[in-house]
Order: sequence, then C-alpha cells, then structure tokens
Amino acid sequence: MIKTAIVVTAKLLERIVYLLAGWLVIIPLTYLIPKDNKLILFKGTSNNVKYLFFHACRQPAADGAKLYFMTRNKQLSGQFKKYGLPVLEYPSLHSFWKMFRAGTYIVDNHISPLNYYIFYRIHKVQLWHGIVVKKVGPSSIKGLKKLPPSWLKTLGMKLVFYPTYDAFISNSEFCTREIFGPTIKARRFLDYGYPRNDVLFGKPSVAEPLWGTDEISNQRIESFKAKGGQVVLFSPTWRDTGGELISDQAVDLAGLNAFGAAHNILFVFKFHPSTRSGAVITDYSHCMEYIKGRDIYPVMSLIDLMITDYSSIYLDYLLLKKPLVFFPYDYQKYTEKDRDLIVDYEWFTPGPKCYTQPELEAAIARLLVEKQDDYTARRQEILDVACTYQDGNAAERVWSFIKEQARLDSPRPVTTGRLTVRGREEHA
Repeated sequence: MIKTAIVVTAKLLERIVYLLAGWLVIIPLTYLIPKDNKLILFKGTSNNVKYLFFHACRQPAADGAKLYFMTRNKQLSGQFKKYGLPVLEYPSLHSFWKMFRAGTYIVDNHISPLNYYIFYRIHKVQLWHGIVVKKVGPSSIKGLKKLPPSWLKTLGMKLVFYPTYDAFISNSEFCTREIFGPTIKARRFLDYGYPRNDVLFGKPSVAEPLWGTDEISNQRIESFKAKGGQVVLFSPTWRDTGGELISDQAVDLAGLNAFGAAHNILFVFKFHPSTRSGAVITDYSHCMEYIKGRDIYPVMSLIDLMITDYSSIYLDYLLLKKPLVFFPYDYQKYTEKDRDLIVDYEWFTPGPKCYTQPELEAAIARLLVEKQDDYTARRQEILDVACTYQDGNAAERVWSFIKEQARLDSPRPVTTGRLTVRGREEHA
C-alpha cells in the first residue's frame, strides 16, 4: 500500500504542475500569439511521421504548406539540412516559437503534457506507431500495472496524462472499434493506414541516407539473397520487466546458426528500440543483428519469413503475403507481468505458435525448406480485418485529409475513406 501511495502521489503532483503551468501560462499565450494555418509541424519517434513528411515535401510547392520536421537528433537534423529538407532542432527558442505559431501538429507517439498545452488550439493528428495486440492506455503504464487492485491504483490510472487528438489514424473499422477506440481519445478515427507501409510496395523516393536504415546490414541481406539464400527476420517486442529471447536463453545462437548454415537461411535479429540489450550477436555466419534504432522497412520486402511474439510489426508484414511464425516463449510471464493482450492472441496471430527452439526450427523448415504453408487463408483473413486499404497510398490519403483541415490550396479532392466520429461511422 505504501508503494502504491508513492506512485499515485507522484502522478498527482506531476498532473497538478502541468495543469497549473498549462492553464495559467501556456494556454493564455496560445491566444496571444497569432496562428498560421499553413504551418505544419511533424514530430515522430517511429517511421510514420517520417514517411508522411517525405511525401508532403515531394508535393508541388508542398501544396502551399510550410513544413518542418522537429527532432532532438542532431545527426538527423544535419542530414535533413544537407538534402534541403526543412528541419527544426528541438528543443530550442526557434522551435518553440514555431510551435506556438503552428496550425497543425503531427505525431506518431504519445504527446507530452507540455506540447499538448502549446498545441491546445491547433489541429493535432496522431499517426501512432502500430496496430497493437497488447494494451495501451493508463492500465499499461509501467509502475501502475504492477500494483495490486485498490482505489489508489484506480486513481493513479485516472491521473495519467492521455490527451485528446483531433484525428487518429487507424487501419480498419475493427482496429478502431476493438483496439484504439476503447483506450485512445480522439474526435475522429480514420482508417487510412500507415505511411510507413507505402515503402513495402516500392523504395522511398528520397536519398538513401535519409532512410535511416542499417546500411551495412542491408548490404549483407541483399548479398545473401543474391546468392540464392533465404532471410528470416526475428522482430520481438520489448518487455516492461526487461529481457529478450537471447538473454532469456529461449534461443541458442550457435544451434540456430548451424540450422541456418544447413538450410542456407540468414537470421536477422531486429530488437525493439526500447529493449535493454544490443550488439549481442556477433561472429556468426548465419545470424546477424540489425541496429535496433534503425528503419528496416525499406528492405522488408527482401524478408522471406518473419518471427515475432507480441509485436504489431507482423500486421504490416502481412501486406507482403509471406509466412509468419510466432514465438511467445514467455506467454504466461508476459501477460501476467508485462502487458495484457487486447485481442484473442490465438485468432489474431495467423501462423504456427512455437515455444521452444526445436519447435521453431521445425516450423521454419516446413515453411521455407519444404514449402508447406497451411496459413495462407488465415493470413488473408487477418489482413482483411486489420487493413481496410492494402496498397501503397496511405501517405497520400493522410496528407489529403491534413490539407483539407489546414485549408491548403489543392485541386485534388480528399481521398474517400471510412472514419468514425464519436462512435458513429461517416465518410470523409
């Protein structure tokens, strides 16, 4: 009970500080500083914002918009400047001035309380970073999930800052109804799909250094494929309690490497950026590690099979119509101590479930060596449920909507698509 009280008290004090600063200082400033509806700011931690920004910059005169990509990463900022892309180093006085002046703010992860109050009066578009199978929202916050049920825990979850967005980009009516709608606060949900998935249908039309990929690993993957090999991607999610499949000894790298050598398969491990590990896979002929903070989407089409656990990345990979294997080796521990699952895991994961390395290797051999795939129809079923659009035009749909909201000059109409507004379906 003491630990619970400490956590809840900290949340309460944090909320009070932000409320006072927001309503007494920041929001009044937003009424004094004039807005520019054509000023659009992009700030992302995953790739949806990045690819939407690239798409917007490619439009004729940016469709009359004034675009800026905000980042803390000085190396990324330098690259953008080198290629003539408008970028703001954040935080800085210049970036804060643009923030107070902006008409639209586009993000793909949680928005901080400070930024929410700065953008209180403007159009906030949340692209998000994946269709989730695990819970999001206050109940998923580390520190609160571990607490025993009590009125203090309930109060703590109500105090967690979860803002309301003007628009939330979903992938389908099912995702809005069953996954995002119950936990995300938004005035409208639009099932336009994710801009990052456009690159699954063709390489990005910007300079390769801007992709943010692991170029050395890309070369190794491309070389292995060119020689007739097959590539398997391990892409596990992160765990609140720490650990991953190698440190948890769920996978024996030496044994997996021998299996890969015997069947001409290269295993690529791409850990979640939040995973507390890295550079653990070295000196193996058929196992390698993709830098976890880099973007693998531009080379995802080269992957022959994906292995994951509870990560939503497989729902993007479904668009490539290739096989999946699931490796929830710590299912009981993960669902009890890390995250609750928001969907029926057995139904929503269209592929064999493996819990040991021998089971995993047998499933891979069946799919890639014997070419026996019993899950083609199941993958299409889940793809149809999860993705209304199965094309490479998500960025155009989202950008058309944003242009309409910002009242930018454009001869093109907004792309038609289903959206949900406060629980009812309409058309945009």
